[in-house]
Amino acid sequence: RTEKERSIIKDAYAFDSGKGLYALNPEYDSFEITTPLYDMAGADDGGTFDESLLDGLISSMDEASLAGDMNALTSAETSFISENKLGSDSAETVKRAGTALYAAGSLRNTLSKVWVVKQFNMGVTGFTIFFAIFSVVGINLLAFGLALALDTGIHGQKVMRSIFFLPNVLSMVIVALIWSLLFVQLLPAVTGVKEWISDPHKTPWLLVLVAVWQGCGYYMIVYLAGLQNIPTEIVEAAKIDGASALQRFRYITMPMILPAVTISLFLSIANALKSFDLIYAMIGPTGYATGTVPFVMDIYFDAFAQKQAGMATAKAMVLFVAIFILTGIQLFTMKRREIEA
Repeated sequence: RTEKERSIIKDAYAFDSGKGLYALNPEYDSFEITTPLYDMAGADDGGTFDESLLDGLISSMDEASLAGDMNALTSAETSFISENKLGSDSAETVKRAGTALYAAGSLRNTLSKVWVVKQFNMGVTGFTIFFAIFSVVGINLLAFGLALALDTGIHGQKVMRSIFFLPNVLSMVIVALIWSLLFVQLLPAVTGVKEWISDPHKTPWLLVLVAVWQGCGYYMIVYLAGLQNIPTEIVEAAKIDGASALQRFRYITMPMILPAVTISLFLSIANALKSFDLIYAMIGPTGYATGTVPFVMDIYFDAFAQKQAGMATAKAMVLFVAIFILTGIQLFTMKRREIEA
């Protein structure tokens, strides 16, 4: 860490003795910086402007500040002042805000450099694919295994079926809160490992774990229904003919349960690709730091945080086409196998 970086961070934070923490100084707070812009009169010489123009100015100044481009920042200020015919007081307010945003941008760049560990980041598309593959495989394998276990007629089958299905009844937000409590408070106290959900190496796998835990109960019911629809006469005949358990599973169970596999894969693939509520409740905007933002959450931030409705709509259409093509191929392939079986 250079002396300049130390100076920037030292100037930006002050120690709060009451709370025993360092707090960000108001002059580096973007909200505090931009509030005077919205409070100022349109122009003290009769000019007026719409607040949407202020949004554009702030966005331009913010981009220039993060890029460290003082010329672009000054150009944005000058253009706004001249185009809206601002008076001296309002023009001074704009310039003060620009200077403060530039300092805040320098702070953000410094913090991102000295506090963030550089590592491989899957990105939005990469994480979406990662989450879809491992959650779909995990959910279906676990659900199928549970269905096979419950289909053996073990004691307490109905109670266990209800227990396994219970997570699917819970709201995704409740599920997220339960697991967040485990990852933030319980597991660090039990294991001594402080970082769980905030560790970029663990977070993707933990999200997959929670998704599998929450979703496998529903698909277990689908597989169990498929297993119970297999005629017992066929199974008994195979036993009489000397077929082993593995042979019965391969040549009777698997071919006859393919319709259940088809619908389970279709639903789990579509749900995984458009997953939002669970990840948003557990991670929120910090997902960009841990590389765990799925496609739908990125669309949400584009539309409502960045105010880029056009970009969000375009991404939503791309996601729709991707889901349509993938699930279409999956249905076509599985239906052909059902007919062959």
